[in-house]
Amino acid sequence: VIHSLTYGAKHVPWRNSKLTQVLQSSLAGNSITSVVLALGPSSAHLTETLNTLHFGHNAIQCKTAVTVNTGAVDYRDAYERLLSQVESMRAKMRSAAPPPEPEVRVVRVGGDTSEIE
Repeated sequence: VIHSLTYGAKHVPWRNSKLTQVLQSSLAGNSITSVVLALGPSSAHLTETLNTLHFGHNAIQCKTAVTVNTGAVDYRDAYERLLSQVESMRAKMRSAAPPPEPEVRVVRVGGDTSEIE
């Protein structure tokens, strides 16, 4: 995804991982995004450190176009509509037949069971 955004690919593979799906709105340009890289000083992990630095460099080079959200949302109307839906669902639940009572049996191992009946 970072490679596609950096080099201006026509298709950005957002669905390749869950992380990129979650970060799509952040990486697509409508927010300020910070990238934190974790590097280790050990020479045993030199390859991972270089790959991380390469990723960070590509992430810095990403150029995205910010778009203004123009759709006005009437939150009061949406709230009222959802509230009426909740009330109609509650009314349906109240008018529905109650579930049957579960059959409860008491089982005793040994001893007298005459008092249970």
